[in-house]
Amino acid sequence: ALGSVDPAEESEFVNGQLTADSLPVMLVGDARMQSDDVEATLARHAMHANFRGIRDFAVGDYLVDPAFHRGYALLEKYGMSYDLDATAENLPKARDLALKFPGVDLILGHAGFPQERTDEYFETWSAGLAAMAEADPIKLEELLDEVTTDSEALLAMLTELRESVAVDESEPEE
Repeated sequence: ALGSVDPAEESEFVNGQLTADSLPVMLVGDARMQSDDVEATLARHAMHANFRGIRDFAVGDYLVDPAFHRGYALLEKYGMSYDLDATAENLPKARDLALKFPGVDLILGHAGFPQERTDEYFETWSAGLAAMAEADPIKLEELLDEVTTDSEALLAMLTELRESVAVDESEPEE
């Protein structure tokens, strides 16, 4: 969870709750990519066979921060994905990150967090998706939560997604 002193303890806790009768559980946890001890945190998460990736809520201009890149590069070593929360304006930076580290599966959360329903914003969002498409393939998640109040906007966004991005709809590997 956000603000955890030791995010790897959460993976240990969840795994400790599982039994032979539990449904399959895949974990995505926290690690501060910019911290000096990020590798130790990733290694502890990796001790759990059902751990899949990191969802980091970094702040600031972290997508271009060399310290963030150092931690992000370690995800490939541990076979972990990265769930990215980036707004449309930051998608070109996300594309650059994905191109720099092609061995890390980048999952674009909320399809770039659509914030507005204006034509101007839709153009910005579409341009961001087009930028991300250059880092094919990326994975998308949770768009429907963002635009459920406007069916016309939802249809336009889904159409743009389908036309702009090669969506990876494969199931995660067990």
